[in-house]
Amino acid sequence: MRSLRHMSLATRIGLLFAVFVASVYGISGFHLYQSLSQQLRERDDTTLLSTIDLLRHQLEEFEGIDAVRSDPHRLLDFVIGHKGMFLTIRDSEEALLVASPKGGALPPGDPPVAENHNPDIVTIRDWQAHDGKRGRVLSTWAKVGKESSRVLLIVAREDQEETAAGLRAHLEDLLWTILIGAFTTAIFGYIIARRGLQSLRAVAKTASAITASQLGERLRVEDAPPELKEMVHAFNRMLDRL
Repeated sequence: MRSLRHMSLATRIGLLFAVFVASVYGISGFHLYQSLSQQLRERDDTTLLSTIDLLRHQLEEFEGIDAVRSDPHRLLDFVIGHKGMFLTIRDSEEALLVASPKGGALPPGDPPVAENHNPDIVTIRDWQAHDGKRGRVLSTWAKVGKESSRVLLIVAREDQEETAAGLRAHLEDLLWTILIGAFTTAIFGYIIARRGLQSLRAVAKTASAITASQLGERLRVEDAPPELKEMVHAFNRMLDRL
């Protein structure tokens, strides 16, 4: 491949346009991608927090831990409509009381929560399973019964495979947009630069027609574009010296 200095000026301009457009698209696309990723993360967190609020309210309606153990479906119903969300509820000794299908995959007490069983503290973070799946997991303590001092550990996690797939598709579209935009810009930049350099070729053609027997000829300054007028003057002055 020829080095840049051996390429035509029109080709250089086209490539520089392509690099500039790819850089602008890349920076803008990266910012939009990060913004979209953050918005989706916040949406998932809001869903988890809303589910926890509903579970806390429902747990206050139970008479005790035995009632929770005997009727877990009242709590599992809150995650049925959320695809990829799993729930586990344990007592203070980490005995499993409620678990949605595959919901017990997280080890007891993971992620860590307040050791003093404080219901006001909510822990939320990223998680990754052994099979590579990723998501968000939330844990907190909740009271059982309105008057009871007993608390249960709620751990809710939400798979983000669907979100990750959407982000991958968005990233793929972004890369294609950058490539197509850069290629299109390079083509149009080359065409525009080549048309813009026609006046330079015209000056070069006129200069090549001047021979040793025609040193009285001069290039027309008024026919040259502003960028080439100084060069035309210099060429005419050289002919004057000759």
